[in-house]
Amino acid sequence: MPGPLCRQFERQELLFSRMIERYGVDVGRAVRLEHGEAYAQARTDCLLCRAWVECAHWLEAESEQPPAFCPNLALFCKCMPPRRSS
Repeated sequence: MPGPLCRQFERQELLFSRMIERYGVDVGRAVRLEHGEAYAQARTDCLLCRAWVECAHWLEAESEQPPAFCPNLALFCKCMPPRRSS
């Protein structure tokens, strides 16, 4: 039976993956930034983030407003694909 720390890790990892998907982050681009350091730091920041409840609610609500509480917002925005003009 997994302990509380393992469950927390799994929860945070899932939230990180969902946020990347939600923002359409180009993971290859994110991994290349700063020779992988930016992506590694983003994962660590997410695993240590105390706003996980707010994050889960934000993801469920499918809000259009950027999540100001997210420590990785700048990286996610930097690694989004360019918007196409209509």
